Amino acid sequence: MELLRISDRIEFETCACIGSFDGFHLGHRMIVEETKRCSFLRGMKTLLITFRKHPRLDENLLFSEDEKMEFLKKLGVDFVLILEREEMEIEAEEFLRILMENFRVRRLVMGFNHRFGKGRKGDPAFIISRMNEFPMEVLVFPPIRINGILVSSSNIRKLLLEGKVEEVVPLLGRRYSIKGRVVKGRGFGRLLGFPTVNLEVEKEKLVPKDGVYAVYLPQLEKFGVMHIGERPTFFLGKSLEVHILEFDGEVGESLKVEFIRRIRDVRKFENEKELREAIKMDIYETVKLTQLEPHKG
Repeated sequence: MELLRISDRIEFETCACIGSFDGFHLGHRMIVEETKRCSFLRGMKTLLITFRKHPRLDENLLFSEDEKMEFLKKLGVDFVLILEREEMEIEAEEFLRILMENFRVRRLVMGFNHRFGKGRKGDPAFIISRMNEFPMEVLVFPPIRINGILVSSSNIRKLLLEGKVEEVVPLLGRRYSIKGRVVKGRGFGRLLGFPTVNLEVEKEKLVPKDGVYAVYLPQLEKFGVMHIGERPTFFLGKSLEVHILEFDGEVGESLKVEFIRRIRDVRKFENEKELREAIKMDIYETVKLTQLEPHKG
């Protein structure tokens, strides 16, 4: 995969796709696979066009910038053009000209709801109306619904902010995950008999609704119980911390957490004994859930 800037030029004809690709859900996957298929059949190169920052969001993104770059490297495309935020304000006509002349795009694949260019003017109808001037083929993917839910990044974000982490799995094609830097905590979990790993995530990354979750930690191949939110029993403030089941080793500098299901709300307990009993019940619920779960999502 070769990273490109908008000022670059390439000598190969390309089949291209364009989108924010935030979270890379099933709709995104279909768009990229169709682009790769077109490139293979026509003997062209594959170009994926996306954005450094989401056009309309600065937070609650399904991918942090690092996660997005890591995912792009695995897609098997030839070129990736990453647009900076100011470059998203290029007039739609000028942007199409750049695609035709600089990147030799002969076919463009996009989702039904994607827009590009200043004022988000560049929708599918706009491209079709300019085909005499910019004679590229355009393939627009229609809406996709799974279990009656439209597959879209905004719907996935909505479900996660409601704590419905299991409902996003069919839309994403995998469990939702966060990756955080391991930071030093206050040690209260260990004092209670349930040591935790505290995490710090990128500020733009969406963290699911506050609560207690059953989770899986792929790098350790272990399950865990994760707490997100305030710790009202001891007035300790908000945290993201995970108790790893049947584990007493080192976790390294960062940790990836995959969400299986939300177990309960954050609650204030009257004393340490009530809190310990609640944690034991959280572990019990997680074990029940994970006996039915595959280890890798």
